[in-house]
Amino acid sequence: MRFFTFSFIFFFALFTQAVEVKAQSRSKQMVNLPSKMADDCTPLYTSPKLAKFLMAYAQLQRLQVPLWRNFRTEHGTLVLTDLEQAANCIVVLQNNKIFGRLKMASPIVLENGLLGFYMESKREAFPQELLNYFKKSNIHIATVFSLSLLDNPSVQPQWSLKEYLNLYMHEDFHFRTTFPTDLDVPWKTPWPKWGQMPDRSKLADLCYFNKLGESLFKMEHEAGVQMAKELIVLNNRERALARAREFISLRKMRYHALASVRVPSSYNPNGVTCEEGEAIMELVEGLAMYASDGAMFVLGIFNQNETVASINSYPEEWFYRAGLAQMLFLFRFNGPGIFQVTDRIAHSSSWQKGVFFEFQNLVNSGAMTAGHL
Repeated sequence: MRFFTFSFIFFFALFTQAVEVKAQSRSKQMVNLPSKMADDCTPLYTSPKLAKFLMAYAQLQRLQVPLWRNFRTEHGTLVLTDLEQAANCIVVLQNNKIFGRLKMASPIVLENGLLGFYMESKREAFPQELLNYFKKSNIHIATVFSLSLLDNPSVQPQWSLKEYLNLYMHEDFHFRTTFPTDLDVPWKTPWPKWGQMPDRSKLADLCYFNKLGESLFKMEHEAGVQMAKELIVLNNRERALARAREFISLRKMRYHALASVRVPSSYNPNGVTCEEGEAIMELVEGLAMYASDGAMFVLGIFNQNETVASINSYPEEWFYRAGLAQMLFLFRFNGPGIFQVTDRIAHSSSWQKGVFFEFQNLVNSGAMTAGHL
């Protein structure tokens, strides 16, 4: 087992940065609103925000086919609070229903003002009463989420209910797949060991907007977006396949042009190639976007145009969107075999066997069946 304290601090710092980047990319303010203790928990328990969120959360059980084997967001433990109204009160959700409620003498503190997570080995960040509650309830890992930014007029532009639910699903996938494996805890789910992220802040400049390959990147980006449009909106199998082949060809050309470029990485003193760095980021963030945006599309919470628009947004974060586009293609054309694909990724031994590898194999084989979308 790796030295837990160092690993936890490192990955929690990455998580906080990721939440902030994700929020900033959506032009959302990450603000630490004033925290307030409540004499009783009525402001949370009767909150319209809580009622709205619970109604949206209930829709998750309609997902007939999970996008990742044995992963359903509603089967995790979600701790809801409202730091602005009742920071010492919580509602606990499990298996799509209210599992419990708790009033504490001390408030919950979330470093980014929005969400955090609990793991059994991390005890210092939450009130002792909550830690006791987790232990008594046999809860090993939980997402902690504040409703304070939802429909809040002091935060502009406002966070919508869709965005709130989507962010929760995205981060919950990290908490229950990536984090347990990275921290080598006993309750980990299958996840590759090669997913240690490079310096994501430098990846776009080095690999997307580098003059050595920028023109190729723009064409690759366009091919990927058009592939998603043909697949999701127009439902044209042949044109989607043609765009997929174009995407692969352009990407390989870009990687060849950038062969000498290295992205800094704390795990490799020599840095990593753009091909390796993007494979890692498409694993870590692309799959999380597949588990959130992809699920919301399948459920009809995001419509076709919203999903394509999401893939077409923020090219500086293409690893999110490219991962989602490729995984939706795999989901669409693998039919019942999608779990074989995700299982291979989850148990893969190197970055060469990630999302892009599986995507290339399917496109090049042409062995596509009627799938789920």
